[in-house]
Amino acid sequence: MRQPGKIIRNDTRAVAEAKERAKARVAAEKTLPRDLLYVKGWPTRLITDSEARLLAQVRTKVCAIAGIPGDYLEADLIRQRYADLLAERKARESRKAGRNAAPECDEPDTSPSFTL
Repeated sequence: MRQPGKIIRNDTRAVAEAKERAKARVAAEKTLPRDLLYVKGWPTRLITDSEARLLAQVRTKVCAIAGIPGDYLEADLIRQRYADLLAERKARESRKAGRNAAPECDEPDTSPSFTL
């Protein structure tokens, strides 16, 4: 039975390994220029082919370090994903701007109004 507050050897080893994986992940991610990172969950621009290749390399490495499967690990898929997200953001902003705009009307309002 484990005692609270006691770390056994396997736990100590697991913590050390997790710290090493975290350091490796941070090091891999630091190779990315800041302007390739999302801002508020969105890409800021369409990336070049060489930038997409760099992202693919980093994403592949991070997935391997974390031991997880990854999506968008190929440059062409990453570039297309950026394009899709930019289009989606533009569409959302257009819809939002449309909701906030005053209604356009060519004719004056002739509906009856009542004042109490």
